[in-house]
Amino acid sequence: PPYEALAGQMKIAHCVKVMPAPHLAHPDVPLLQLGVYLARFDYFLPEIRFKGNAYGAGIQHNDSFGTLCLYSFSDPAIVETLAVFDRLRDHVATRQWNQMDIDRAIIGSARDAERPIRPSEATGTALIRHIRGDTDVLRETRYRAMLRADPVSVKETMLRTIDANEARAAVCVVSSREKLEEANKRLGDRRLTISDI
Repeated sequence: PPYEALAGQMKIAHCVKVMPAPHLAHPDVPLLQLGVYLARFDYFLPEIRFKGNAYGAGIQHNDSFGTLCLYSFSDPAIVETLAVFDRLRDHVATRQWNQMDIDRAIIGSARDAERPIRPSEATGTALIRHIRGDTDVLRETRYRAMLRADPVSVKETMLRTIDANEARAAVCVVSSREKLEEANKRLGDRRLTISDI
């Protein structure tokens, strides 16, 4: 998979690591969404944003494209951010989530899926759901699975997804050539292939 960088006139970096993940009809999706929610606030926010001083960072599961995306933006610390991306599995494996954590993730995740649809949005939402094949039955099935989630099943789902797909993860960093070359000196055998924008 690509491990590349794009050089441009920038003082900061934007980093991304993308790997395959379950599509919206897969039974792991509801539990994966909960794990992603927890990782976003328990891991990416403190490690990349607070400690690394990036303006933003996170993790997102796109069930339409079947991808798991780890990202940062306006980020001064390329090497450290890529290391955080690579340690996601270790973080999940060592986390001792309890049912209160899972319930917090359910509340935070379900509010987007179950929010009221305003009349002006109804047609667009119906069209997107139709194109995606996201039927009422699928949405109800995912919602019920989410409500039954427990810490063990969420952790197992996250680990299974990462283990099955991390070897196929692509990495791209956009920054200045100087910052990218400096990062490459520290990355060793995981050097980024740099191209000009």
